Amino acid sequence: MCLDELPAKRFEPIPRAALLSAAHRRKARTSTRGEGWRAGYARARRPCLAGGTALGPCATFSGEDTWAEVPFVEGVVLIGDAAGYSNPLIGQGLSLALRDARVLSEILVSTERWSPESFLPYAEERRKRVQRVRFTAALMAELYGSFGPQRTARRRHFLRRLPEPEFRGRTLLTSGCGPRSPAWAYTEDFRKEVLK
Repeated sequence: MCLDELPAKRFEPIPRAALLSAAHRRKARTSTRGEGWRAGYARARRPCLAGGTALGPCATFSGEDTWAEVPFVEGVVLIGDAAGYSNPLIGQGLSLALRDARVLSEILVSTERWSPESFLPYAEERRKRVQRVRFTAALMAELYGSFGPQRTARRRHFLRRLPEPEFRGRTLLTSGCGPRSPAWAYTEDFRKEVLK
């Protein structure tokens, strides 16, 4: 059956009330008096969730970095995640893909002959940009993604210092890893300053 032959009704959203069985709706309705809908609903659903069976493994992100040293060959140019990706912790995937598209489109418009050599500026600009993203992702993972009493204390210390005008760690939150962020934000001295 083709998509246009399917009845349109099949794709209409299901009302929230229809998702709950009548018994659970009654139980949630009666248990919410005086405690708010969400709390009552959660309490009413606990037995169902506790007796449930997982359908499969949980999805995870391994956090590895991968990239193509040369993201082009004759007839093909890689952009976005196809050209490489970093730890998703800092959420730069879409930003990288859009910047790739912009830089590559400028090259394509500026020349009639699309030889691999014409994409060297794209490859160099992307290499530098991805180095910054990888540095920032590793720093943020160390700051926010590591656990234990000492690391919790380090996070608290970092957060307490954010309002200080002279604290350069604010750069992590304001300019991220964009093309206008200062070069010192990608140095070992900066990393030490943030993690002390």
